[in-house]
Amino acid sequence: MRGEPCTRGVIQPSCPTTGHPATPNSTQPTHTYVTRASCPALVREVRLVGGGICRWGWADLGVVKIPRGAAVVVEAGRVLVVKRYLRQGASAECVMCEYGDVPGPRCEGHRYAVLPGGHVEAGESAAGAALRELEEETTLTGTLDRLLWTGTHNGRPAYYFLVSDVNGVPELSGDEAVDHCATNHFELRWADAADLEEFGIYPTELQQHLTRLLQAGDHAG
Repeated sequence: MRGEPCTRGVIQPSCPTTGHPATPNSTQPTHTYVTRASCPALVREVRLVGGGICRWGWADLGVVKIPRGAAVVVEAGRVLVVKRYLRQGASAECVMCEYGDVPGPRCEGHRYAVLPGGHVEAGESAAGAALRELEEETTLTGTLDRLLWTGTHNGRPAYYFLVSDVNGVPELSGDEAVDHCATNHFELRWADAADLEEFGIYPTELQQHLTRLLQAGDHAG
């Protein structure tokens, strides 16, 4: 993940949870996705769970933002986070200003922390993105345990997966290591419940989820 990529105007090509390829008339028990058509006015139909058919044109779909997959790595009562400092030249250029409702015109800088993760690439599941981003950002590898929670991250769907059987020692790598500088700072940290509040875990609703997970034990839900 290079900072916060643009996520506007993209139709998701597969189910971000199951990875099932999306085609017209394809349905999973709780997910129905469609691919972008060459003609934006083309009407599609999708068979709904439990029967029935829904028909619409692309104009009715609105914007589908690229989902984010994130990895939850827990060790000895702490969770691995990426501690961040981000300052852009203007608030209009800063996604954190946008979703923090900062009026601007200057971006004064943001201190916060996120879980390792990033946007789901074409044909990839959110679970696959979580494992890929974990390795790219931290060099760690592991095994997908289960989906812990869903939510939103800067207006896009977010999926949080517990990762087990983790191998390696966390080391900043990938785009984060390349982009690391005084105004776009990345630092890998192990955080306990108190640190989550101090670091400003983002999105903020993660603090409650992660605190409960840490209190219950590494593999509790």
